Amino acid sequence: MLAFGLLDLWKVRAGRRAAVSLLSPFVARSQARLAARRADAGTREPTTAVGLGALGRLGGLDRLAGLGDVEDTSDSVWLDPYLVGFLATLITLVAKRKTGPLNEEALASVQEGAFSALTGLDGGLFGVELVLAGQSPSRAFAEGCLDGGRFYALLTGDAPPRGDAETPDWAAGFFHQPPPEPALAVESAATAALTPFDAWDAFVEPRLGA
Repeated sequence: MLAFGLLDLWKVRAGRRAAVSLLSPFVARSQARLAARRADAGTREPTTAVGLGALGRLGGLDRLAGLGDVEDTSDSVWLDPYLVGFLATLITLVAKRKTGPLNEEALASVQEGAFSALTGLDGGLFGVELVLAGQSPSRAFAEGCLDGGRFYALLTGDAPPRGDAETPDWAAGFFHQPPPEPALAVESAATAALTPFDAWDAFVEPRLGA
């Protein structure tokens, strides 16, 4: 258990609550659709939540240790690299909008706690995926981060904030995005014309097998 000062503890709780409150209607809608698709396909729902135990305490941890991939047959669609980047960016931006700067330990706690509350999955796995992505970001993860910033701007009306002195190095890309290419600028303008739920569907549903 990490030791936080009173201010850090308040920031962790406030940031997590802000992220969960703002994003839960969107995640819940996608989860309901995913469950309906499984039911239509005759796919049985998992009986237990995904966590380190469900992976035999391997999976992402073995990858972090450089021991190779361990097959994950669990319900882990929310750990898709694109969705990890997308949700990590959103959780980070929403939390920092509420609390201001967050040190690395506090930010990790916010991200893992909010992810777990939103998806029902083990936040520790989300944290491992973020560490792995920070070591070697994939194209999908980077695209998820960029789209998370776009969705944040649409949802809040705020431009993504600049990074600050306490922004972890691996998360700097969330805040210091390069100017969009012309094609992306057109795409962003089209996205801005969508409702938040329509935009969420455009970003997220293809990754959930829609």
